[in-house]
Amino acid sequence: MPEQEQLPYVEVKQCLQTGLAAIAQQMETLKTLKVEAPGILSVWEDTLQLIASLKQSAPIFSRTMKYPSPSFPLRVFLHKRLAFWGAVGIGVVCSLQIAHVSQALPTPPVTKVDVAATVTGSSTPGSWKQPQLVRTLKGHKGAVDSLLFASDGRTLFSGGSYNDARIKVWNLQRGREAMTLRVHQTMVAALAMTPDGQTLVSGGTDYILNLWNLKTKQSSRIFLDHTSHVLALAISPDGKTLVSGGLDGIKLWDLQRQRPLSTLEDERHEVHALAISPSGQYLASGEDNGVVKLWDLASGQLLQTLPGHTGVVNSLTFTPDGTSLVSASRDATIKVWNSETGELLQTLAGHTNWVMDVEVNPNGKVLASAGRDAVRLWNLETGELINTLTEHADWVQSVAFSPDGQTLASGGSDTLIQVWQDGVLPPVK
Repeated sequence: MPEQEQLPYVEVKQCLQTGLAAIAQQMETLKTLKVEAPGILSVWEDTLQLIASLKQSAPIFSRTMKYPSPSFPLRVFLHKRLAFWGAVGIGVVCSLQIAHVSQALPTPPVTKVDVAATVTGSSTPGSWKQPQLVRTLKGHKGAVDSLLFASDGRTLFSGGSYNDARIKVWNLQRGREAMTLRVHQTMVAALAMTPDGQTLVSGGTDYILNLWNLKTKQSSRIFLDHTSHVLALAISPDGKTLVSGGLDGIKLWDLQRQRPLSTLEDERHEVHALAISPSGQYLASGEDNGVVKLWDLASGQLLQTLPGHTGVVNSLTFTPDGTSLVSASRDATIKVWNSETGELLQTLAGHTNWVMDVEVNPNGKVLASAGRDAVRLWNLETGELINTLTEHADWVQSVAFSPDGQTLASGGSDTLIQVWQDGVLPPVK
């Protein structure tokens, strides 16, 4: 067995793309990634300059994060290959220390598959400047009106429209439907999940609010207290309170005891969007008159009214640090508000029609928006439009980021779900 020196084991989370981008920037000749077999990612180079560049003791980058997944080793081969072992596309390298490799190792047998992605030094991790379409999920018979990732990032839930009132559960690793949940009679307009990942809540235009036990795969409770369409859901970070909004206003529920708590007293308006701040202190609601309202979740007191939109507010989301609130409207604009003061920070204009949904990447820097024209990606710090994704053949109804921020799903009226990854990552396979 040839002598070898193995690079150290590393934690797995969200830095594979950072490492690869950093390496590509250090070595201009490094160009292409290929997934050659499940769990193996290879980086190919045409010259031995790669090996010369790797023989240094200083790390290209270092970042420590934790992830509940087995670590895996990185080995460097002198026959022009750099390979990562692990759950490629799901797990990623977190800390990378360049080590000297004295001799080549035998090439492990691999079976090539038709997957490739380009790495360049210009795309920083989490920037979404080079998104890659890695999957198209087919199964719904109508529009995909709601999307939600499970906490593991490997499971996606999707809610169907009027002629397809089903919730589909997708295994993203295999790229196929895992099961179908049925209870609603019409559109599944909203989905939410408790922080422990045990309960899925769905709301529909059939006035039904349904709680699913994801362990038993059974409906555990159905609430019929709404007298009209249920269009929005939000769950507090502690998992104790569920908020539902619809054409008949806002209702609060005790999730632990599975019973109604209260109805927020206010001038009656249709509620199309809800969001709870990461601290659990604030509840935001979006109404049919274009107004955004901020409430104290514990007391139910109305704190602020934020006028500005001229159309129905379809979607709301807080930034991960809770300092900003983002609203999307049928007036074709997206507005960013200071959640403490209510100050309008910026208006993002780029969509040409209704904006149906918005979600902030967990890194807090990128915003995804679904509109009747396309999916758009924005730099939330500068307001710059990063990308426009036009692969859907019809209106885009919903968007969702995975918990690690590396995957984006979009659902459209074309019945399809498109799954994207940041451009420095290999496609899911």
